[in-house]
Amino acid sequence: MNGLPALLMLAALLPTGSGATHAEPPPHPAMRDDTIPTTTVEEAHLSLRVEFHFDAGQQVLRIRYLLNNNGNAAVALFDRGDTVAVAQGKLKAGMAAAVTTEQGKDGLSLNHRALPLRKPAPTVPPVPLAARVVAGSQLGGDVLADTGDAARVRYCLGYAPFDTTLFSSPQPVDGVDLWRASFDVVGTQKLLCTPWFDTAQRAFVSR
Repeated sequence: MNGLPALLMLAALLPTGSGATHAEPPPHPAMRDDTIPTTTVEEAHLSLRVEFHFDAGQQVLRIRYLLNNNGNAAVALFDRGDTVAVAQGKLKAGMAAAVTTEQGKDGLSLNHRALPLRKPAPTVPPVPLAARVVAGSQLGGDVLADTGDAARVRYCLGYAPFDTTLFSSPQPVDGVDLWRASFDVVGTQKLLCTPWFDTAQRAFVSR
């Protein structure tokens, strides 16, 4: 009996569940946000995940995207603007540029893509900038776009195989492998586009 108080004291000092496997409780429902419209587009070895965030009652759309290169070769992403925007201080080198818009019969496309050289060519041409994404890596961005009164919108990301003959002047900037692109990439780039997004329903609906 004399050892009982000591045993009770020792038991009180031991953490509950000592010596047993303890499972963490499931996350509280408030810690999950399933209301953010999200879609994933896959093509060959590329996977593009996109989130659309609309502020309540607003026409400004926040686009968050992440591209995974699951292939065996590098690709170039044309979401980093052009040399003129950087030179004029409108865009920080290596950052995702503002999207360009294209109104079609199906809706408004918000694009990151290499643009052709205007005619007549300006004295200082806006040379497309590209981010090189090597095999097995990923890169994304976060940009805002004014959708106006568009009923349907989508996001499109331009990309191309990284052909070393079409790129020059590599510049590593904040973890981004930034290159100047030849205007020849305009004809070879492809687009990864999300399904159409219904701005009234706040949901992706179709391609």
